[in-house]
Amino acid sequence: MADGNYRYWLRFQIGLTIAGILAWLAGVAIDNSFLSGVGTGVMVSALAIRFLRGRRPGEASGGDGA
Repeated sequence: MADGNYRYWLRFQIGLTIAGILAWLAGVAIDNSFLSGVGTGVMVSALAIRFLRGRRPGEASGGDGA
């Protein structure tokens, strides 16, 4: 069950990132700084979710494995 929850959040993060990129690109293409800012904010929120949610259950906390 934990693996399914992880996959849900991963899909959510990827979706937010793609939406942010598309909004940012649209804002740049039409020279709209507000839309570019919204896209940047959405991408930053996807990154924040990654850090707030933490690592995958059972994943090592980093280091050299020793």
